[in-house]
Amino acid sequence: MKPYIFLFIAAFIVAVHTKPASSEDFNYNIYFISNLNCETNDEKCFPQIFKMNPDGSDTTQVTHENFSYQNLRLALNGEGLVFEISDREYVDIAYLSVKDDEVEYLTDDGGESLDYYPIFNREGTWAIYSSLKTADVDNNKYDYSLWKLDIETGKKTKLTKSNQNERFPALSPDESEIVYLQSKNTYKKRKIYDGYIDYDYYGHYSSYNLSDDTLQYLDLETGESGSLGDVEYGYNAPVYSPNGEYIATSIQYNEKRNEFALMTWDGEIVASYSPEKEWICDNFVFTPDSNMVIFKCGKSHGEMGDKFVSTMYAMYINDGYETEPITANDIYVTHINNFAPDGNTIIFEGRPVEQYCYNIYSINIYNSEMISLTNRKETNCSIFYYYPVAVPIAADK
Repeated sequence: MKPYIFLFIAAFIVAVHTKPASSEDFNYNIYFISNLNCETNDEKCFPQIFKMNPDGSDTTQVTHENFSYQNLRLALNGEGLVFEISDREYVDIAYLSVKDDEVEYLTDDGGESLDYYPIFNREGTWAIYSSLKTADVDNNKYDYSLWKLDIETGKKTKLTKSNQNERFPALSPDESEIVYLQSKNTYKKRKIYDGYIDYDYYGHYSSYNLSDDTLQYLDLETGESGSLGDVEYGYNAPVYSPNGEYIATSIQYNEKRNEFALMTWDGEIVASYSPEKEWICDNFVFTPDSNMVIFKCGKSHGEMGDKFVSTMYAMYINDGYETEPITANDIYVTHINNFAPDGNTIIFEGRPVEQYCYNIYSINIYNSEMISLTNRKETNCSIFYYYPVAVPIAADK
C-alpha cells in the first residue's frame, strides 16, 4: 500500500540544537554553494563550496579560491562532486574528491571553450560533457557539441558532429548509451554580463525554452543515434531511472500545454502529469528502487504582482502512476538534487512563497516532515545557499 502524505498535518519544523552535533552522528554531509565567505555587496568575492551536517550544524568552508562554482552534483562513484568552475572568463568541468576536498580541473584548455553539464561513469575513468567554443560566443554563435573525456590521459573525443546544439546528456545505468537534448541554432541572442552568459536555462539542468529541444539518444558502443518521442514537440533535460527502465522528462505540446512525462527507454510515454496547463515540470529525481520519481512543477513567469508557485510532486510508478504533491503551497521549491543515503530524505533548495530568502531544506517524502537546515531571514537575503547535495560520509573517510 502506498504511504499517504499528510500535507496539512505535517508541520514546518526548524531544526534547533542545544549543542553542535558531531559529524560522527550522521552518515552523510550536505555540500552546497554559498556566499557566506563574502562581505555584503562585495561583487569581487566568489561564493565558495561549503559542507554541513544534515541537521544544519558544523558549517565548514571547503574551497578558498577565486573561482565560481555551479551545478554541484554527486558523482556516480559516490566519492566526489562534479560541477562547473569559472573565473568569469572561461568555464571548465571539475571534480572535488570528498576524501580530501581537493578540486581537480578536467577540461582546462586556457579558455578556448566553455564546458558544461558533465556526467561521469561509475569508475570515474571518463566523462561526457557539452562544450561551446569561446570564439563562437564572441561571434554570437552557439553550437554546443557533446564530448567524451578520458580522465587519465586527458584525451577528448567529439561524440556529436551536427550543426545543432547538444546539451544535458544523461547516462544510462549500464553506461552503454546517453540521451540528451538537441536543438536548432535558433535561440534569441544571448548577452554576456561581467563574463557570465545569460542563458535561456534556469535551475537544475532545466530548459524553459522547450519548443526547440528534441530528445535524442546515442549508443556509445556502436555510434547509433536517433530521436526519442515526437520531434514536433519540445522536451526537457532527461534523467534515467536507476533500473534503466524509464526516462523522466517533460514535454511542451504547445505554448499552453506542458506535461511531465515518464517514458520507457525506447521512448514510449507510459504516464504524464501536469497540475496546471501552463506550468512547467522539471528537476527529476528517482528513488533508489525506481518505484517513484520526484519532480517539481511551477509557474516561473508572469505579470508583476503574480505569486509564483513551485511545488514538489511524487509519481508512484508501481501504484498506477498516481501523482500527488509533497510540499505545501507556502514553499517555493527551486532546486532538487538527490536523496540522502536513507532513500527517504530529499535535500532541496527553496523559500517561503511570501519571501525571497532561499534556504536549504530536507523533507521525508513519505510523511512530508520538512526541516529548514539554514535559517536565513527576510532581513538578510544577501546570503544565499545553492545546489545542496547529500554526500555519504563513508566516501569522506
